[in-house]
Amino acid sequence: MEVFIRSVKDEIKNGEETGRVLIDTFIPVYGGKVIPFKFVVSEPYVVQYIRFDDE
Repeated sequence: MEVFIRSVKDEIKNGEETGRVLIDTFIPVYGGKVIPFKFVVSEPYVVQYIRFDDE
């Protein structure tokens, strides 16, 4: 899926990081319109890749 990434941030609940990452995007569709869409990434290896961590 092609998307434009608006933001990437750690999910925080009750003042603590959950280990998940929230990705806020726009999906381009026909006619020059976009659909806002949010992804939640919970797989640790993918979270590390999304965050660009060196851990």
